[in-house]
Amino acid sequence: MPSDQDQKQLSKTWQFDEKGQDGIQYSGKFTCNKMTIASLREVGITKARLNGGYFTVYDEDGNATGKGLDPQCDYLNTMWAECKVALTVQPAWFDDSTLYDVTILQKVHKVVSEFENSFRVHRTDGGASETSSERESEEQKKLESLLGEMVEEDVPTIHKKR
Repeated sequence: MPSDQDQKQLSKTWQFDEKGQDGIQYSGKFTCNKMTIASLREVGITKARLNGGYFTVYDEDGNATGKGLDPQCDYLNTMWAECKVALTVQPAWFDDSTLYDVTILQKVHKVVSEFENSFRVHRTDGGASETSSERESEEQKKLESLLGEMVEEDVPTIHKKR
């Protein structure tokens, strides 16, 4: 069981203050927790429910085929599921039935995702390890360039024969 000191490090609180593309100023306090195995399972269940049981179909090259769920919808549901499970404190406006600006969701999700990824240890080419926070600026550039991509290249694609 983590100590009180460790437990404090397993959550992050921040003040959000951004003007959305819709012209509305969004402000409020958020707190997210490091996700447990149960939390990760809940993310999968929530995303499956939001996707209505559908999935995005990709070809051998990793491109969406147009069959199944639209990749942007899948990504939107992934962001929402991760935020809803990880966040323990959020402003009343952070509600998918009233929030119109996707960029606001993306900005909140970015903080949640970076916090979750900060616990992962990455191996460098020389075999030494470093935390994600040590690579944050490099990773940030990659995340910004990959925004909207759903599957990493090294993740196998499952194909369903018809």
